[in-house]
Amino acid sequence: MKQWLKTIVLIGVFFAVAACLYAQTDNDSMPTVKQQPLDEQPSEETTENQPSIAEKFAHTDQLVTVTTQVNRAKIQIGDSIIYRIEVDAAENVQITFPEFGEFLGGFAITDFQQDGPVKTGRFQRWVRQYTLDVYVSEHYVIPPARITYQLANGEQQQIFTQPIFVAVDSVLTGADAGIRAIKPVQAPAVSRRTKMVITAIIGVLLFAVAGLVVVLWVRKLRQRVEPSLPAHIIALHALQELRRRGLVENGQFKEYYFLVS
Repeated sequence: MKQWLKTIVLIGVFFAVAACLYAQTDNDSMPTVKQQPLDEQPSEETTENQPSIAEKFAHTDQLVTVTTQVNRAKIQIGDSIIYRIEVDAAENVQITFPEFGEFLGGFAITDFQQDGPVKTGRFQRWVRQYTLDVYVSEHYVIPPARITYQLANGEQQQIFTQPIFVAVDSVLTGADAGIRAIKPVQAPAVSRRTKMVITAIIGVLLFAVAGLVVVLWVRKLRQRVEPSLPAHIIALHALQELRRRGLVENGQFKEYYFLVS
């Protein structure tokens, strides 16, 4: 019985090892594709993407000069622009900048920096710089910003910046710019090697189950209960055993009749 079980297990292991070796050989024979490192990929640089002052406007009254600028007036979706406000004012003038919140002219404000007041000659300078992001292709206008300043005598006045136009282009061109239907989700492809390994595992499990069934069936056959002997046969065997003891020959009559009864 144990020999049968060992034979079944050895056959299953043999098929599993053979399937794995075949899958490995098939995988090694497939051509490999080398990917060029990112740092070796060709890059295209244009003057449009170089940091520069694309739009700059200045507004001046008697005591305050406000300058606004962006580093690029034309971007693509996903690019950022830098919007900068500089205010130069006399030393006795207090400046208050507007609070833009999270958005500015359709752009999302993702970063903010401030500096000043810093003394520059007879004036002092304040700087506010905003990083703006946008994700829809369109023509945008950064609206005028209202700068409030207070004179030494307590009088408050206002000065407005110039609006700035920014064009946001789509990264798609031509036929690719249209809306396409969403493709159905496809299940990932299973390699031939994986299929072979799964098949081998299933084969081993089937052999193991078959061996277990055989073992249980043989045990059941062995455990069949033999039919019991008739009462007179049992009594005859007991009497023969009593005679073999030789009680009568030894004169042990009392014990002999006691056992017979």
